Amino acid sequence: MERVRDEFQGIRAEVDEKERQLIENEEVLKLTKERNWYQSQALQLDELLGVAKKNEKQLSKKVGRLQEENDW
Repeated sequence: MERVRDEFQGIRAEVDEKERQLIENEEVLKLTKERNWYQSQALQLDELLGVAKKNEKQLSKKVGRLQEENDW
């Protein structure tokens, strides 16, 4: 009878360990998804920043040309 109890406790400990590993694995998957989302957002923002800088340069050149025309 004691052997059965010990076996049951051993199996229970294994189940607890597997549940803990599963929870950690789910947390890792959740964190991985969050990281991927933030990474894609950063790439989109980087692209938008590039477009904004390009527009800024064009507008700056345009302002410079208009000021030169006004100076004449």
